[in-house]
Amino acid sequence: MARRPTLVVLDAGAVFGALEHGAWEALTKSYEVVLPQIVMNEIQFYVSRETREKVYVDPQEWIEEGKVQAFQATVVDLAGTISQINAPGAPEIHEGEAEALTYLRLEVDPEATDVAFVSADGAAIQATVLLDLSHTAKCLAEVLEAVGFSKRLASRHQRQFVEQHLRKGFERKLLR
Repeated sequence: MARRPTLVVLDAGAVFGALEHGAWEALTKSYEVVLPQIVMNEIQFYVSRETREKVYVDPQEWIEEGKVQAFQATVVDLAGTISQINAPGAPEIHEGEAEALTYLRLEVDPEATDVAFVSADGAAIQATVLLDLSHTAKCLAEVLEAVGFSKRLASRHQRQFVEQHLRKGFERKLLR
């Protein structure tokens, strides 16, 4: 059985999923979590699944409390990542996911098995294949299950979603 990741790089969809399902504390207590600065700038609130009310968050506070680390890519490094994954006719990834992938590309040993890129964005998961980082692609459900969190999450947070987009990523890579 694979070891639990010690480093989790999240996109906005995964952060919202963890917050909405009350799993944020479990996630940040169990893993070293890195958030791209672009993602941190996007996250202002989420809607509670229990109360259906907006809950405002302050990602800067998460850094101050030691719950997450922020990563900010340079414009040149971000452009380098985007140039490796975007091609004519291919789905383009958002800047936040591109910044997360830049972190993986530049800051993480490509052979590391204890790293997870957790995304709810299909194009970003496909991009892990193009960067030879497909082994890092995980879903929110499996990362949370490893720490005992068992609530049912939306399909975009399930392993089947990741597998579907990894297959598409391998197809894209073959067509290059």
